[in-house]
Amino acid sequence: MPLNIKIPTPTLEQAYELFLQNIKRIDWYEENGRPYFLKTLHQMNKPLIEQMISERALLKTQESKFITQFQKPFELELYHPERYNRIRDEILSYKDVFDKIYKKFKLLNNSWGFVIWPEYVIDLNMYVGNGSYNAKTGHILLGIKGGGIQISMATIKLIMHEMIHLGKNTRSNILSKSI
Repeated sequence: MPLNIKIPTPTLEQAYELFLQNIKRIDWYEENGRPYFLKTLHQMNKPLIEQMISERALLKTQESKFITQFQKPFELELYHPERYNRIRDEILSYKDVFDKIYKKFKLLNNSWGFVIWPEYVIDLNMYVGNGSYNAKTGHILLGIKGGGIQISMATIKLIMHEMIHLGKNTRSNILSKSI
């Protein structure tokens, strides 16, 4: 049984909400020594993004006004469902690589209790360029910097890296089998 990988195309509302979460976290990123996030947004060279960044203080005082003000421009300038679909198809074209990693995960599972999730959901984020995972849901958030990049083996390795984090999520299983 191969890895079950799902890569949904977000609705406009989902993509906008994710983007707003990113905007809200700019200050946190900077305060915690992660200025690359803001740098990535600036590199997209989009006047709308620059305006949203400069007016982000409104999110703290007049959130509904900010959301309403920028939703239609976001839809027209930044939301491109066809990019999500293209990237999904490119990632899934690496089926042979995912099949190989599944075999390795099975060995780790049998020997060490490595967790293989019934389903890996990869949520695409067009506005950052890294990956993260949610240990509660098994979701992987994959940043793809505006959706203009070609998927490469480096992208697939990043996905596998996050899958490994998810599989190591039950350290007690692994520790108990190593003794």
